[in-house]
Amino acid sequence: MPNSHSMQYIGLMLLAAILLQTIAVAVTFIYFNHVLSTMKETFSKSSVSCLMRANLRTADDPEQNGEDGKDDPCWQVTQQLHFLIEKVSAFKRGAEHTQ
Repeated sequence: MPNSHSMQYIGLMLLAAILLQTIAVAVTFIYFNHVLSTMKETFSKSSVSCLMRANLRTADDPEQNGEDGKDDPCWQVTQQLHFLIEKVSAFKRGAEHTQ
């Protein structure tokens, strides 16, 4: 029969291991939660800054035909937004003409 002293030692080691794992999970969760919040804030600021830029390129811009603007994510977002606005406007004009 095992000694009661050794059983207490095993129980204490098991409890310490569980406590250590709990602390590790909590620290990991807090760290990644902070990193995720930072990434969300950075993405939000960069998206807004893309749309608020004073020097946005338009579809009539002669520089747009070059390849330099097509690699810029702000340019791509702006173009998608521009095309969406044109599509919605055309849809509304078509709906007004049918009434």
